[in-house]
Amino acid sequence: MNRLFLKKVCITTSILLLLAVSFTISSCNQMSGVSLDDLKVQNLNGDRITLASHLGKPVIVNFWETSSASCIQEFPDFEKIKQHYKDKVVFVMISDEDRVRIGSFASSRPFTFSYVKSEKELSEYEIHSRPTTWFIDTEGALVTKKTGVIDAEELKVLIEEIKY
Repeated sequence: MNRLFLKKVCITTSILLLLAVSFTISSCNQMSGVSLDDLKVQNLNGDRITLASHLGKPVIVNFWETSSASCIQEFPDFEKIKQHYKDKVVFVMISDEDRVRIGSFASSRPFTFSYVKSEKELSEYEIHSRPTTWFIDTEGALVTKKTGVIDAEELKVLIEEIKY
């Protein structure tokens, strides 16, 4: 009787663990209900801008910070892919740091991204690690997100998964 009970407990625990892992993976990769309209940002002059003006094109939103070596490491690959897609895909780099700091970084680098400042702390968008990249479809909805460094090959694959 004791062995049968332990076996049932092990099986039940295993099933619950698999369900929990499955739910966690699916919720990490997709965030339904998030759109470009949810992102409150300013250009480097301090003017509020709307990212919804990019509707009709996929938008790659990278949440980063100037002091993160991992963020800066992926920028050359982002630039390479940005040049590949030209104006078919929009790249926006969002930081919650001071506009002067972001501007100083942007002017000292050869990248052609749109750099903007978030009006909110990035944690309010559930961004707890940088870099984090959102892949937004032509209708402004978040398709998937990726936390950590993305190389050019992976970036291209993820962009191709967005309908456009």
